[in-house]
Amino acid sequence: MLGKFIKRYRIENNLTQFDFIVKIQSLDVEDSFKLLDEITLSRWENERTRPSLKKQVLLMVYMGFKHDLNTFITPDKVKLESLLSKRYKDNFLGSDNPYLNVSSHNKVTVRSSKKIPSSRLKHYSAYYSDIHGVPCDSEHLQMLNENLSNINFHEIYSPENYIIGHLISFQITDDYSLSVINEKLGFKLSFADDDLKGSIYITSMHASCKDIFHYQNKLVYDLILESNKFPKYIFAKCFYPELANFYEAIGGDVCHKGPVSSHGMKYLKCHYRWLMYRINVIDLISSKLFYFNEKFINETFINKPFVDPIIKKEEI
Repeated sequence: MLGKFIKRYRIENNLTQFDFIVKIQSLDVEDSFKLLDEITLSRWENERTRPSLKKQVLLMVYMGFKHDLNTFITPDKVKLESLLSKRYKDNFLGSDNPYLNVSSHNKVTVRSSKKIPSSRLKHYSAYYSDIHGVPCDSEHLQMLNENLSNINFHEIYSPENYIIGHLISFQITDDYSLSVINEKLGFKLSFADDDLKGSIYITSMHASCKDIFHYQNKLVYDLILESNKFPKYIFAKCFYPELANFYEAIGGDVCHKGPVSSHGMKYLKCHYRWLMYRINVIDLISSKLFYFNEKFINETFINKPFVDPIIKKEEI
């Protein structure tokens, strides 16, 4: 599979195998291909051997074939379902309270926009304060709304118009978006650190059932593919100990802690309301646990056309 993409890339760009190696090494910020030679490349191109899955993903990104990445991964559905069943079988904590919890949500409706709707600012300021334990007022969210140019806002509604999940994120593209993270989390990040520009920061996310969890994986994957600059990291909070193994398996390492709590995420002999993971995007895509069934999502799970449930019927 990889071989045909290498051959296609060389033909389209009129590159010899030596030229191809020079090109890839010039793009290879992780030094994964500094020892690549023409003999090894020839074996890859002729499908006699292949590199590790992570290197295959890196090559596809470097060659500009990121939209074909899903053809390389065979997901471990059994292991993922085992992890998710521990979370969704009987563990309902504080972050489930704002939502209706049922086992299945067929034909949900998704509300998406590039800003947090003004009608939802008060809801999410209370959500951040009560669930995340991070003081936040609606005026502060409004300021972020006005100054962040690349917010991605998604709310998922049941057929009865109950909100059953959400995902809010933005990309770190300029000094202001970087300052938001440094101020709220006490970081001292700069664009000189680990090539942060383009990285995705998930400010809040919740899924009240496994199907929504899978759908949010697709939303994150789409964010990665739609990025002008391929992101190196995703920053995301985890509230559930049952999902810690998931975040670690997709390349996450703990970079920040939430408020101290009597339960929740355990880290270094203490419990916290949440832990923030910095997730390497190449590790994420290479992981067999980062999975979603796109056909099920598009044909069975989501209503089409999308109807904004906030709008009253007489206003449609």
